[in-house]
Amino acid sequence: MATFSSTPWIAWAKGVPWVPFGVVALYGLAVISISEVKREIGPALVRRFLVVWNVAMALFSAWCTAITVPHFLFGLHGFMRRGLVSAVCSDAQWFSDGQPGLVALSFTLSKFVELGDTAFLVLRKKPLTHLHTFHHAMTLALTWSLFESRASTGLVFIAMNAFIHTVMYAYYAAVLFPKARVRLSPHSHWITTVQITQMVVGIFVNLLAARELISGRTCHTPHVCIAAAGALYTIYAVMFVQFAVRRAKPKQV
Repeated sequence: MATFSSTPWIAWAKGVPWVPFGVVALYGLAVISISEVKREIGPALVRRFLVVWNVAMALFSAWCTAITVPHFLFGLHGFMRRGLVSAVCSDAQWFSDGQPGLVALSFTLSKFVELGDTAFLVLRKKPLTHLHTFHHAMTLALTWSLFESRASTGLVFIAMNAFIHTVMYAYYAAVLFPKARVRLSPHSHWITTVQITQMVVGIFVNLLAARELISGRTCHTPHVCIAAAGALYTIYAVMFVQFAVRRAKPKQV
């Protein structure tokens, strides 16, 4: 693992740029025609599969967090060693090899796997919101683009998202059990609050990267990635705030 290099995988990703967009297109078609899907698996069996799914996703996210957060803080160009600009704008080679490189690749590929969240919503007859489908589709495309362009902002985005997904999937697994649901459900708004915070930090990171480029300094993230990521984080922030406001409104009897 210490000798792992993501460089050949980045070269492969550059050669097949149609993959994420093709998958997003197929995902969109599936969502549009989702009303035709009939549940054939029993609720109890779906619940068992969902527990395993959420636990597996939480453990994977915890692994990503355990590697990327210390590296972002204390790595060669880490925040605690050289400051935020260095951690955000230094050449991504410093997190492209070894365990961080393996995480970067695994995290990128995991965005394809996360589309399985939608399948479980369908199987459980839960509504598919615009927030859910748009977020899953666009995050897949953005993560792939950041990976194949070796964007320097990628590490902080991975670290944030992995940490939040560790908490989120662990929560989703726990609330599938009645006793845990009673205890945890009243505090679910904190997950949304942390997600909104992630989006605000994401906007700030992209503004910081843009400032460095506009000022004539170096930041190893393509202009198009900064623009796309900044726009998506802004849209996500608005959508999550709207979601939080709707949940906070008292239900009409």
